[in-house]
Amino acid sequence: MSVKVSDTMRNTPGEMGRLGGSDLWPYTILSEPTLSSELARLASAQIIDRRTHCVSFQPNGIPECWNQDRYVVKDIDVGFSSPHDARLTWRLRAVFDGHLGHELVNHAAAILPSTIQTALQEIEPLSKSENDPETISSLLQHCIISFDQSIFEDIMSFLPSAEDLTSSSVSDEDIRRIINDRRVERTDSLSNYAKIIRSMQGSTALIALISPNSEKLWIANLGDCQAGIRNPSSGSWDTLPLNTPHTGWEEGEADRILKEHPNEPDVILRGRVLGAMGITRALGDYHYKLASIYTDRVFLNMDPPGWLGTAQEDHEWTRSIMHRRNLTPPYLSNVPDVRYFDLRAHHSSGYSEGSGVARANGYEILSSARQDSNVESETFTRNACLVICSDGLMDLYKRHEKWEDLEEVHIFERWIELALVDETPAFCLNAEVVPKNNSDPRHSRNHALRILRDALGGEDEERVSSMITVEMEEKWMDDTTVIVELI
Repeated sequence: MSVKVSDTMRNTPGEMGRLGGSDLWPYTILSEPTLSSELARLASAQIIDRRTHCVSFQPNGIPECWNQDRYVVKDIDVGFSSPHDARLTWRLRAVFDGHLGHELVNHAAAILPSTIQTALQEIEPLSKSENDPETISSLLQHCIISFDQSIFEDIMSFLPSAEDLTSSSVSDEDIRRIINDRRVERTDSLSNYAKIIRSMQGSTALIALISPNSEKLWIANLGDCQAGIRNPSSGSWDTLPLNTPHTGWEEGEADRILKEHPNEPDVILRGRVLGAMGITRALGDYHYKLASIYTDRVFLNMDPPGWLGTAQEDHEWTRSIMHRRNLTPPYLSNVPDVRYFDLRAHHSSGYSEGSGVARANGYEILSSARQDSNVESETFTRNACLVICSDGLMDLYKRHEKWEDLEEVHIFERWIELALVDETPAFCLNAEVVPKNNSDPRHSRNHALRILRDALGGEDEERVSSMITVEMEEKWMDDTTVIVELI
């Protein structure tokens, strides 16, 4: 090993947060097989049941910078198709990208998949509803909205109304006493303080749901995580992005918010909601969903560590933003986009031909197949590959001079090619990961780890070393989570 001063990590605007300047930082060059092994360790790389390959990566080990991404791999048993048949099992795969803390994203990862499980298990196996795209789409949307609504209901059970906060009927001392109460009532699992903290934090959510026969796929998205799929065995498929990120830079999202908040020129500023929030839909983040009086008199009256710590300039900046721009909340939506994708070689009537997209009661119905296709379902789904990830993965590619001008669809294509390539890339030869649950030796290389390694620099050992060992106190890259699902 050797230590160098980083040129590749030179700070540039938009890459390294608020650091500024042109400082150089030391990093350690790792050689193989140490480099690959260390990356696999830091990314907690694992393979589950041979078909689900996962990594979640944040190299900065300082507690304030710990990874706020979470992912869930959950198989949902809904019973038998008949007394002599195998059990029916849905596959749920989810990525949550948290911000401003860990409490909300932990809660989402623990509760939301279980809520979906309960809802699925309440549907009669093999009933018309179980196979109806609109029913499952509505189920996913309802579960996500209800989860976010429960966060609101938790805090409003003890907070004064906006009218009372605006009047002089409730003093600041009374408010601080209520919101900073850390006692846990016997009938509850969280204190008032913990509930407020959770409501002020936020998280994206991307949930993939695969039917028991692997013929149908639903993608529910809230925020800027991404998903893409490809099936090379059909001979006619291209890689297909499955969702549109919810950010202020997306024309459709910006137009929606501008229509919902007319005569507010600062509602989208520099691609951000109120000039501050990059995403347009999220779980939590109730300072964007409630009147500004709640920010002024509740959220900014939390005891340390509270929401923004003790930095007075952060408090003043937030108070200023909310006073001047938070006029007609909510500004962030909790309504996910839900898309259904037909993985079969043929599909029922009513789906569009050519474009592959039709509308059904507000849900998007996507199909890759032509109506005249005769490809068998088993043949069609062989080697199909789904990639879902947090936005950190795309950020890594866009920061690399080699990929920065590449269109996103071509970056998706690269991810899928790396996941499905027969030969292990040279830079993965030493990245052996012990599979779980007696995984097939043919899948002993982690496909998600391949994609992460490529994003960090691929075969450029010095670049990858700099990305995982550079000695900086603040984050130099976003949290990055990747799930590769073999269908």
